[in-house]
This record gives sequence, structure tokens and C-alpha cells, in this order.
Amino acid sequence: MSARLCLNQGVLYVASAERSGRVVPFDLEGRRLEGGFKVPESAAGACLISGLFVDDDRRVWLADRSLRAVRGFTLFGRESQRLGPPRSPSPWRSEPDVAGNLGLPTALAGRGSSDDLCLAVGSLGLRRHGAQVFDGSGQLLRSLRPLGESHGRFHGVRGIEWLGRSLLLFESQRPRVQVFRDLEHWFSFEVELPRPRGAELIAVRALDAGRFAALVGGDEPALLEVDGRGRLRRVLAVAGEDTGRLSAPADLVVDREHQRLALLDREGLRIQVFTGDGECAGAFACDAI
Repeated sequence: MSARLCLNQGVLYVASAERSGRVVPFDLEGRRLEGGFKVPESAAGACLISGLFVDDDRRVWLADRSLRAVRGFTLFGRESQRLGPPRSPSPWRSEPDVAGNLGLPTALAGRGSSDDLCLAVGSLGLRRHGAQVFDGSGQLLRSLRPLGESHGRFHGVRGIEWLGRSLLLFESQRPRVQVFRDLEHWFSFEVELPRPRGAELIAVRALDAGRFAALVGGDEPALLEVDGRGRLRRVLAVAGEDTGRLSAPADLVVDREHQRLALLDREGLRIQVFTGDGECAGAFACDAI
């Protein structure tokens, strides 16, 4: 099951592929809010959610790997826009690595509203055009250059986040974070992962200047704080089933204004809220969405 989080204007949106795909808004106290919807199936079948963004007009954008597209919805479930192929793609056909082609979208972030919207889309696999920026009408604005190299390759972009003028992304096939300023490569670092079998980056989010939260999956999941070189500063949470511990983590968002982290685990069935010091401030179930 795929599940994703987005935090915008104090509202926490949870997207889950359970029951063919649903999007539900909560506050950070766990109260379910008005709106939300079941994602309608397409000709390609159920929506396989791999990215989530909610813009300032409360339009919900989903990266749908089954359609190899980004789909825009109202908060009550009417699909209003789509970026991607005009018809359902063949499941066995590989997608050419060319500018404007989404491939298999696996990460999504944005900023602005209908007047000035920018959408950043990351794609699975070893791709030159693995991170691209579009405007609200779907026109390509920029295909980012990996490490600033014209002929480089991204190693499977798994997550993207706008930070003012900057864009942070991380890759799934290696624990690397790349940061772009005004859509040009600025700096990069590799996150020092623990060494248990299968350790992988699930999410990386900026806490403030020079500090990042890194969510690690695998046999021994953990929530880490790392510096701007990827070096471990401290462990905020470790594996376990109890509240305050991690089991099958899926995604992470940061409320920088109030120094809180919302973490989705149990394969998308539980949300836990942590303080910036790693103290668990509460948890609630979202398996009924």
C-alpha cells in the first residue's frame, strides 16, 4: 500500500491507496476535517498514489503511477486537470527519458495557487529528466540538471520539497539529497544511514537552516536529525510498535512554524506527532479513511 502526507496552512492531508485511493484532511490534533474524497478509478485501474501536494486554493494534486500522470482534484473529488499522457499507457512499455515526459512519477511538490502555481515532479529510475518543474497549465518550465551536470542522471527521485527559492529532493537508489536554488543546483550531501539490512531513505525534510529530519525504513526504522553534510546529530525515534516508536514508516512532514513533525507509519494506518526534540506529542489512527 502507498500512502503520503502533505501539510498546508495547518491542515494535514493523508493520501492512501487503501480502498482504491482516498484523500482525507485532519488537523494536527487528529480531528477529521471537512472534505476529502475517494479517488475515482481510471481506465488503468485504481490510483497508485506516489505523491501528494495541496495548493493554496486547496486543490489536491496526486502523482498516479498507474496512469503515469499527475492528477488535480477539488477537495471534494472532482478531477479538473491532468499532466501526463493523453491516454492510458501500456503497462509493459518503458517511458522515454525526454524533457516533459513524467515517466513513473514518484514525488510531487508545489507552491502557489492557480495564478502562479509551480509543480515539481520527481520520477522513478535512473533518468536525466527525473526532476522537472511545470506551471499550473502543465507547461514545462525547467528540467533540473542532476548535480548541475547537463548529462547527469537522477537515481530515482523519491521526495521533493519547496523551501522558498530552494527546492530539496532526495533519491531512492542512493541516500543522496540535492538542493537547488532558483532551479540551479546549489549543493548536495549523502545521509549517513544505519547499517541494518535494507535500510533506505523514506523521507527527508528541512527543519531549519542546516538541519534536516531523515526518516529511514528497513529492518530497524528510525527518525534521525542530520546536519547539512548528512552527518548524524541525534536519533529522534527508533523501531517499535508503541507510541513514540516506528513501525513500517511511510512519510514525514514538518511544521516548521511550531517545530512539530507529523509521521505516517504502520503502512499508512497511524500518524504520530513529534516535537523538534523527538518527544511524541500524540498519535491517532487514520485506518478509517
